[in-house]
Amino acid sequence: MKNMIWIIAPLLALAPGCLSDFDALTEGGAANGNGGSGGKPSDGSGASDSGAGGGTGATGGTGGSSATGGSGGSGSSGDEPVECNDGEKLCSDNSCVDSSLPEHGCGTETCEPCYSEGSHVLEPICDGEGKCANSGCQTGWLTCEGDPNICESSLSTPERCGSCTNSCPSGMASDFTCTESGQCRCSVAEACYKADVTSHAANVSCNTGNGRCRCGTSECRPGEYCRPSNSNPANARCTCDGSNPCGTNQTCCSGTCLILNTNSNCGGCGKACSSGRTCTLDSGSYKCCAPGVDCI
Repeated sequence: MKNMIWIIAPLLALAPGCLSDFDALTEGGAANGNGGSGGKPSDGSGASDSGAGGGTGATGGTGGSSATGGSGGSGSSGDEPVECNDGEKLCSDNSCVDSSLPEHGCGTETCEPCYSEGSHVLEPICDGEGKCANSGCQTGWLTCEGDPNICESSLSTPERCGSCTNSCPSGMASDFTCTESGQCRCSVAEACYKADVTSHAANVSCNTGNGRCRCGTSECRPGEYCRPSNSNPANARCTCDGSNPCGTNQTCCSGTCLILNTNSNCGGCGKACSSGRTCTLDSGSYKCCAPGVDCI
């Protein structure tokens, strides 16, 4: 019995330290998950199993997934109507432009320019009703097809020589030509007689210097050609489109003899002066003039 006390007494002395270590181990295990179980107690043989290393603490549980938020409402598509200011109009590219400018088509019906290149308009403008207009045509061009705002007709063709209404003699063995100033001219003798009347052709020629026909020894007025003489078909005489020849200083304008010094026929057949201009002799020829501007 005494021997048993001697054995138990030292063990009791060691017990508080062992318990303290055990508490520390269990607290560490709690912090990191469940610790591994300790080794087997000594069997008194002196050999003892090594205690298993502390187990890896359990991984913290996955947090609950957050609730999915409701889908947002549909946002604006960005195509909200564009509002233009007064005096502007909306074009296809969603831009607002001044509706009183000819480069934007005038008015509200279109954004296309009033005139394209090659329209020969002197200066595009917008009229008081919001429509395209112009301040005149470029030199050598005029409106002949009905639309007063388009200068589509060249005035240097035999069909429209100097004006919409004047044409050079047609049906000739060769065509007349028309100068930029609106004068019908021959360039070869064949232009001075009709293709179907040639009895007098041998007596017909062309003065290429001034573009006038010569019938025998007589030089015709501008715009005239030659026809057979009544007394001798072999002879040629001047005619204004089948009628009598024109007098001095006159020009044959589509069958009518005119002096080209009026506001209606100024320097060319049918060439009319615009408002504010007057037909005036300028540098040897009649032109439409106005104070402070160039004559045309």
